[in-house]
Amino acid sequence: RDAHDHDFFFAGKPKGRDTLLSELENLLPDRNHGFYLRVAKGSKLAIGGVTYHRTLSQSKVAINAAVDNSPYFYSSDRVAQYFSAGCLVAQPRGAQLEQLYGPDTMLLFSDAQELADQAEELLTSGRWKDIARHGQERALELSSSEVIARYMIDRCFDDQTFEWPD
Repeated sequence: RDAHDHDFFFAGKPKGRDTLLSELENLLPDRNHGFYLRVAKGSKLAIGGVTYHRTLSQSKVAINAAVDNSPYFYSSDRVAQYFSAGCLVAQPRGAQLEQLYGPDTMLLFSDAQELADQAEELLTSGRWKDIARHGQERALELSSSEVIARYMIDRCFDDQTFEWPD
């Protein structure tokens, strides 16, 4: 895709993530921010279903904003959705997901300033597309239906007949 509606995307519950997102908006006011947060506790999400997936697919950088310090290798299914949509995944450093996916597969950040600085350079240069493509290819390699099915069968039989892709 050459045309995108959003430079940045996030959808979900605020849970403290709103601070990071607000700071990013203030640091990069000329960028298009597609942030869809639940308005009030107990209310419906601001975006969902096909609208969520369509909007995500029209976004460049999708932020996996952590609620707190990300535990090692932890992430919600949000990362899989972001990779599959072809977005550049912006991931907090704490989870160390780069050890799983490898180098040049995502944008790693510690705070809003680092996210803004790196994203601006990648968006301006157009390099975000190469990293997003590499991330998507790597995610598909690690979690293809064949790999996941083999893992599930092995777990059911308390066996290990394969190694995870390197």
